[in-house]
Amino acid sequence: GITIAELEQMNPEIKEGLQIGTILNVPDKSYAKDAVLEESKYGFYEVKPKENFFRLTQRWDMTEDELIALNPSLNDGLKSGMILKLPKEKLSNTALDVTGEATRLADNLTNRSTKNIAVMLPFNLGKTVVDTGDVRKKVLKNDRVMNIALDFYSGALMAIDSAKALGISSNLYVYDTQYSRGDGKAGNDRKIEQLINNGDFNKMNAVIGPLLTSNVEKASQLLRDRAIPVVSPIVPNVSMRSNMFQSRPDDEILREQMLRYIKQEGKGKNIIVIADSKNTGIKAKLLDLYPSAKVVFPESSDSGYYLRASNLTSKLSETIDNWVILESNDIALISSVTTSLSTQAASKKITLLTTDKGSAYQSDDISNITLMRLNFHFPSVARSYTENHAGFVQAYADKYGYVPNSYAVRGYDLTFDTILRLAAAESLYDAADAGYIT
Repeated sequence: GITIAELEQMNPEIKEGLQIGTILNVPDKSYAKDAVLEESKYGFYEVKPKENFFRLTQRWDMTEDELIALNPSLNDGLKSGMILKLPKEKLSNTALDVTGEATRLADNLTNRSTKNIAVMLPFNLGKTVVDTGDVRKKVLKNDRVMNIALDFYSGALMAIDSAKALGISSNLYVYDTQYSRGDGKAGNDRKIEQLINNGDFNKMNAVIGPLLTSNVEKASQLLRDRAIPVVSPIVPNVSMRSNMFQSRPDDEILREQMLRYIKQEGKGKNIIVIADSKNTGIKAKLLDLYPSAKVVFPESSDSGYYLRASNLTSKLSETIDNWVILESNDIALISSVTTSLSTQAASKKITLLTTDKGSAYQSDDISNITLMRLNFHFPSVARSYTENHAGFVQAYADKYGYVPNSYAVRGYDLTFDTILRLAAAESLYDAADAGYIT
């Protein structure tokens, strides 16, 4: 029945992490007996600054009495940082709630004060301090993390310009997190701590980044007591704190959305399921949705999985739409399935789907043209350029000489959205509570 901050105040040694076997000091007045949490039924929620009973009961469609029954410590009042126990379906409903019409924040600007935005990215500038331009080019070409950071940053710079055109002034403070896999979690965490300790973060309205999971979690931990919002820009899974803003859904949410789509739109289709041994769980969910679905079993070899073309062809319908759901991240199997289906696409209606488009689809062995011909459907955190992006894409191409990739687009969208939310409310917390969908 206390907050994390209060627990850390009584036990300073746990700030660096809670270890098994640690003896904790706790208040004399304790509501918690030996806690048993049924993980299948319940989850945790950390109360954010300025949240109150009314907002929480409205969000989760619960009464105050129901909340207090699960969390007796609420009898003494709701406090920022308090950890609440909630039924998992309430938490998942919150995460998936995308009802309502989108708001155009640019038409609702009420707070035109200058915004201070910190961007923390792994530029690794130290690697480019070398003698020759050829070496620098080689570093830029081979360091994938640096490439992502530079692309994201280029989009963020364009967002600052777009906000300025709307009359919103922004100060952008840029920090190089100097990420190195060889330094391990502890070494990279120390770099984040040094940046925050040496920087003037108290004036920041929001911090975007760092990019990688452990780094953004460390920044959130260090800035939580000051209630400075930290926006996680790219990674799908982070430990949520009261000041952490997760900007992209995790892979499980994407998969659940795809299952929902298949359930709604798959009726009347000839459903065919292909899954390798690593995806038996999702295969079972698909067969729960469509018990009459046809199953094609891939075979394994030393080079991966493969499919006998005749096994798949015999399951395809000549008259109704065929939905082939492929659950695998195995290059050989994906190539085998797409090649086989492409030979049938001229005479049959075929749609290829997956609930998880993994890294294998980036292989040169998988043809994007073939996927297009098969009407490939998959869940994604990114979307194709829309009319909303037309001006940005042209301005970016004019400035840099090439069209923006997905990381540049994300840098633009996320930075612009963050600034607009800050200009449409007093803080990022208030903007989040307002429930703006953009």
